[in-house]
Amino acid sequence: MLCLALALWACDDDNSGVLPSIDATPDAAASDAQVEASKTAVRMDFTLSDGFFAAPFPDVSRRPPGRPPQLAGLPNPAAVPLIETLRAELMATANGWSVSGAIFFSLTDALDPASLPDVSASVTDDASAFVLPLTVEGPRTPIRARYEADGGPLGAPHFVSLLPYQGFPLAEGTLYAAVLTTALRGADGLPLPCSPVVAEIYDGQSVSGLDDTAWSTWRQALIRLAERGVPPERIAGLAVFSTGAPTHQMTDARADALEAMPAPAAPPELTEVQDDFCVYTGTIEMPTWQQGAPPFATEGGAWAWEDGHLVLQGHEEANLVLTVPRHPMPEAGYPLVVFSRTGGGGDRPLVDRGFRPAHDAPPEEPGSGPARHFARAGFAGLSIDGPHGGRRNITGGDEQFLIFNINNPAALRDNIRQSALELVLAAHLIDALTVDLSTCPGAEGPALRFDHDHLALMGHSMGATIAPLAFAVEPRFGALLLSGAGGSWLENVVHKISPIATAPLAQGLLRYGLRELHSNDIALTLLQWAGEAADPPLYGAAARDRHVLMMQGIVDTYILPPMANTESLALGLDLAGPALDATEPRLAAFEGLESLLPLAGHAALAWPVRGNGERGATRVVTQNRQGPVEDGHEVVFQTPGPKAQYEHFLSTWLTGTPEVPAP
Repeated sequence: MLCLALALWACDDDNSGVLPSIDATPDAAASDAQVEASKTAVRMDFTLSDGFFAAPFPDVSRRPPGRPPQLAGLPNPAAVPLIETLRAELMATANGWSVSGAIFFSLTDALDPASLPDVSASVTDDASAFVLPLTVEGPRTPIRARYEADGGPLGAPHFVSLLPYQGFPLAEGTLYAAVLTTALRGADGLPLPCSPVVAEIYDGQSVSGLDDTAWSTWRQALIRLAERGVPPERIAGLAVFSTGAPTHQMTDARADALEAMPAPAAPPELTEVQDDFCVYTGTIEMPTWQQGAPPFATEGGAWAWEDGHLVLQGHEEANLVLTVPRHPMPEAGYPLVVFSRTGGGGDRPLVDRGFRPAHDAPPEEPGSGPARHFARAGFAGLSIDGPHGGRRNITGGDEQFLIFNINNPAALRDNIRQSALELVLAAHLIDALTVDLSTCPGAEGPALRFDHDHLALMGHSMGATIAPLAFAVEPRFGALLLSGAGGSWLENVVHKISPIATAPLAQGLLRYGLRELHSNDIALTLLQWAGEAADPPLYGAAARDRHVLMMQGIVDTYILPPMANTESLALGLDLAGPALDATEPRLAAFEGLESLLPLAGHAALAWPVRGNGERGATRVVTQNRQGPVEDGHEVVFQTPGPKAQYEHFLSTWLTGTPEVPAP
């Protein structure tokens, strides 16, 4: 009757925004008017007397004021160590709910999955399920909705999950509502009933399991939803939660890192002369803030914090490689690309990572790496060993597995953040970097200096995971070049097939047996949540007025479309040139980027492209067919098109707005 009374009040034109006093006494005439509802209802028992998922998760009821999220009752019947590690990490460090993980509901009976919205329908006013910000004006977030009759060992029966479509993270530090509406249907074909708990809170009644703070937040959320066209009688189930601020620590870390600015022990020395550039090498002691001893296989690796500041743990000697164009230094100094050595391949990818004639063979021509194309565009290049790379790889292990250490989630997260912070330092240590230019034929000029108005950052593969974090927090970088780029930890776990297929490994770690692992899985939400401070898409909105060129390979089996699209969408890029993914048979199972761009307010554009973004910035992703030798992950090294594009992008930046031509 409470739901019916609310429905009748909502139709009254003269309610004047005042909440009604609801009479819960049955009324025969009103009862006759009720629409028959499904026996399937959303469980909304905040006492959790019938288990962890007796109420929606996450929710404000599960995070007392000033305390971390409460995850103690989360099911883990097989005592999976990874789940216990993630639970402990989140309860110790999370400052709010995930901005990129799923929201979960348990129902009393079966749901008709066809009544759930697809990603496009999830942002419409009549969506049957949606996620909406409440403390800021904003649109509904695109979601991937899923129903499972069996939610698995970590879930519950009749499990519904609403996952923010990866590439559309929720706003940080914001109150959200995740809503299941009465437009959803049970397996009996009838609409889900309005939630009595929602009606009681809206009517001002206390509800068991909600303390005063949670109850007040809930009631204000219901009022806000009603103001935005979602009256209580339309709500079958609801979660109200505040997101954390996972990216804020990177900004704080930058300020602390600049207080520990390193400098080379001696000026780098000339070691070789190529046709287009000279190579200078040296070493530098890089500060590190990761606790413990590398490689952090099972413990250590997390940043050390004290009173909101990073605590320096020591220094590690790293190789430094500087390339200088063989032409006179411009009056403003040489423009510069900082190239992430991590992920580049080999000891000196800046210099040597060019075309390979066979898989994993040495490059066909020494000195054919990105430095050649930087120099031809007029740019110098700088690369420094990152954590677990080059001189700093003390075990000789595979760098990609040392960085992406799934056995130690805290180390995985801070391997990425430490690496990004060192790219920030690279943008500043150039102020004290000197070489003897007279030793480089053609590089005439006074003491070496760099053009701070034309400082770019480039990352490939792992480097393309790291670089967006540095780009977001370091304003000196005016342009970003990405290759083999993607995001979303959970999409990586589900879809990555190179260098190894990760889904079977994750299923084994989770002791799932034959159970399917999918993106909405609660275990992957925990992993995503614990690692999202190092997930590049969360940083995509921080630099929308600066230039970005992302070069995607078709087909890149390391970064398949669910991961690549996540980064393209989060960065707010248009697609320059044809959508090759849409016509590639090997990618038929995935949603094409062009079909998703309208959700982000972007589109496919014809060549050439320049100034298409905010404040006239050039911001595009290009799709490039793989070459005959290597996986599409390597197109920026193996095929001429991307090389020509980023060389032209850089050279045109020197005279105005960067342009991306046809390859």
